[in-house]
Amino acid sequence: MIGRALNHVLKHNFKPSTGMRPDAKKKLILATGGNSLGDVETHAQNLKDSGIEIYVIGVGRHVHTQYTINQLRTIASEDTENHLYLLSTDQSFHNAAINISRNLCQDDTNPEKQELQADQTNSTDNIAPLKGYSKTEGTMVLSENRNQYAVKSVTECAAKCDSETSFTCKSFAYLEQNQECWTWASNSKTGPVVQNWNSVLYEKNKYLLECVNEKGADYRGTVNWTKSGKLCQRWDAMFPHKAMFTQEHRLADLESNFCRNPLGILRSPWCYTTDPETVWELCDIPSCTEECMHCRGEDYKGKISVTENGFTCQRWDSQIPHNHGFFPTVFPEKFLEENYCRNPNADSRPWCYTSSPSRRWDYCSIPRCTSEPPSIMPELSCITGNGESYRGTIAVTTSGKKCQRWASQTPHRHDYTPESYPCSHLVHNFCRNPGKDQRPWCYTTDPETRWEYCNVSRCADTSNSPEPEATFDDAKVKGYSKTEGAMVVSVKGGKYSVKSVTECAAKCNNETSFLCKSFAYVEKDHECWTTASNSKTGTVVHRASSILYERIDFLLECVEDNGTDYRGKQAKTKSGKLCQRWDADTPHNPMFKPENYPLADLDSNFCRNPNSKSQGPWCYTTDPDTVWEYCNIPSCAEDCMQPGVDVYKGKTFITENGFICQRWDSLEPHSHGYTPKVFPNKFLEENYCRNPNGDSRPWCYTTSPSKRWDYCSIPPCNSNPEQVCITGRGEAYRGIVGVTASGKPCQKWAAQTPHYHPDIVPQRFPNADLDKNYCRNPDGRQKPWCFTTDNKTRWEYCSLPNCNDILASGECMHCNGEDYRGNVSWTRMGFTCQRWDSQTPHKPNYGGQTVDENYCRNPRNDLLPWCYTTDPAKRWDYCAIPRCSSAPPAIIPELNCMTGYGKNYRGTISVTENGNKCKRWSETSYTPELYPCSGLDNNYCRNVLENNNQPWCYTHNKWENCNVPQCSVYSIGADD
Repeated sequence: MIGRALNHVLKHNFKPSTGMRPDAKKKLILATGGNSLGDVETHAQNLKDSGIEIYVIGVGRHVHTQYTINQLRTIASEDTENHLYLLSTDQSFHNAAINISRNLCQDDTNPEKQELQADQTNSTDNIAPLKGYSKTEGTMVLSENRNQYAVKSVTECAAKCDSETSFTCKSFAYLEQNQECWTWASNSKTGPVVQNWNSVLYEKNKYLLECVNEKGADYRGTVNWTKSGKLCQRWDAMFPHKAMFTQEHRLADLESNFCRNPLGILRSPWCYTTDPETVWELCDIPSCTEECMHCRGEDYKGKISVTENGFTCQRWDSQIPHNHGFFPTVFPEKFLEENYCRNPNADSRPWCYTSSPSRRWDYCSIPRCTSEPPSIMPELSCITGNGESYRGTIAVTTSGKKCQRWASQTPHRHDYTPESYPCSHLVHNFCRNPGKDQRPWCYTTDPETRWEYCNVSRCADTSNSPEPEATFDDAKVKGYSKTEGAMVVSVKGGKYSVKSVTECAAKCNNETSFLCKSFAYVEKDHECWTTASNSKTGTVVHRASSILYERIDFLLECVEDNGTDYRGKQAKTKSGKLCQRWDADTPHNPMFKPENYPLADLDSNFCRNPNSKSQGPWCYTTDPDTVWEYCNIPSCAEDCMQPGVDVYKGKTFITENGFICQRWDSLEPHSHGYTPKVFPNKFLEENYCRNPNGDSRPWCYTTSPSKRWDYCSIPPCNSNPEQVCITGRGEAYRGIVGVTASGKPCQKWAAQTPHYHPDIVPQRFPNADLDKNYCRNPDGRQKPWCFTTDNKTRWEYCSLPNCNDILASGECMHCNGEDYRGNVSWTRMGFTCQRWDSQTPHKPNYGGQTVDENYCRNPRNDLLPWCYTTDPAKRWDYCAIPRCSSAPPAIIPELNCMTGYGKNYRGTISVTENGNKCKRWSETSYTPELYPCSGLDNNYCRNVLENNNQPWCYTHNKWENCNVPQCSVYSIGADD
């Protein structure tokens, strides 16, 4: 089949007759599951010999066999690294698409691109690693002690970090796009790590090491237990021991209660202990010179990059040859550097994806350190967190089943053995948590139950009730929108310890030092971060455990009443003048300043209404001759939805459940296919609610990882409904006709008998006026329709006059208008047709159709005649031409065989060449009503509009070709 497909491409594509420009490059993308690869080499070579560049995408488990890989390589063009992609699932397409797009668009002969590449090559300052720093793209850290600067380069940002005097700067984030520099007193080991795709995080290496060089005077890790397991006392505390070394020794970084060796006075890092009987003690920290691992190697940061079977590791930031989800930018705390072996998923030991297409991954052989592993404080009778440190003796599950011994393989075989997990203390059959699960568990001795959790009480709770798992199902906070897994970073902000999201909201509402526009709540840490910014004005970062709540009144890009509460980002006046900053004194000295009107949010140069002017928000302008001017901001009352399914172009970007919409041109956090470039006529602007797929109402993808999409609540506009005739698809029709074209009475839309239709009901289509049993078009079909009261007929179209018929001047068409040569030059939605010989506003793929006019035509055997429109936002549209009442042109039916491609075949074969029974045409998208001249009777094989090289039909799940023999000249029209 693939060989035939390649041959078809060679014969029929890449030709001027199909719309290809003479100077266009010839590139082909083939996606396959690895089946039907016989006889492909010759056809592929013919394509390549004709100058066609071939990209191959193999998807699924079959494509990873060596035979299939070799076959795909014969199809792909040379340089298979850039032309062959092997993916595990359909979901991996996104990453491959990015690489393919780069290659497809690459043009080394383009002078502008060569100049750009030269600029990028020379501009290494923004991308090169800095000496003494580790670099992680797409991340930031959070810290209470921080500063923000405007800089021009990453080296200037590093200088800001090195010269900080108010705190010890351990890392900085550089945002090249905004020329922002954030310096932090934390790093990825001591502060929350968040995602920001425009940011590059640079961390001082000396603060990252969890090992010591020599005496460890420069150790800046986070170990806070002594060799004997005693918890360290904070360096700024005076109890239980009065410390000689305090945080005043700034260069020693005596932060929190971490082990340190100030002035290098002892042989290794140490700390004061919280044991009143022991003043201080050395800490057990491994040497940096050992290329070994402790426990499962989760903290292994070595440079071994070859597996135990000799495979070279694939880079973690690469998706070739194996597609995967362990991106360094997504897991910055896992240190997925270069192609070094790591253990990011708490496996039994470090591993890596391999550079061999035939071997996806393999374990690495890393010796265990001879030194003692890092000590922990064992929990004997209760647990904290997920219970990894539990070392008690409970050996019964929550349902009372006895635990199986960890060293035993009966009744259940498993990999969690004491040898594989030496630091998890898998002794006897005691409950443990070796795999970072939610809480301790064990395999059971019941052959029917493989494993269960254990009921170990929490240290903060003496009851036996396990702590409820953290969820994002907290109640909506009134007046706030909600985004899971996000935060906003702002210089002005506060941090609090709270017990609930409502308490955090109260902190935001009661802020006095700044106007709080949003807050982030981290349930597991009981943290509350209030900020003076929101997602429209601040830097948005990703933090999985955080929920961002933003005040809705500060997000709206429309005004209510006189707009006193408007907090949007409009910064131009009605005449297009740029607004002056409210805190600036030139070119105009403003009377309204931020310090005098703190509640008016006179931020940046955004339009505001601090003095409640009746005509709405305004601003001082940057034009010396114009002191101030009103801004052109729409009313929130005008943001409504016209009848229909795909015409909303408003600016609502919050869903009915309070989620903020994801930008249509973004693939984070949800990958999708509705991008503005692919659907330019769907008005997929910013992150506004839209309806690109003809759903019941506008919707959007959300910025919350756990909520892929949600509907938007948009009120209907006060429009003039069509009462008698229809235009377009008749979505605005509100007449009282309640019978179908064949005379069958319509079923009430609210009724579910005789036909059950739970997806099309008045509640789901509130703006479609599904009242009584009148003909309507709630879901964007060809024209108004209804379910019928006839048990044998589920639904039918209604016969309603078209408002544009009067414009057709009595013209009509037969069949699907393939031979229509009339003078209609407007579409069914009212657009004027563009001339076929014109290149503006749209470059047509079809020319030569009475090129001196702009009449509707059907050059590609489509459903109806159509034309390109003169509206730049609407490329093309069908035309409203009624079908003629006279009989269509006669054909000579071919009953037992076919000529050509079988367009006139009217026989009764109803089985495909694979032996599958054909489905009735009335049950498919190719109905007799839509294609009246194609002979779509019963379930007989046909070639509708000659869109295939032989007759075909739909089967249960797909379409297949039918085996209709070719006619001799004597058999056409014969009965036997």
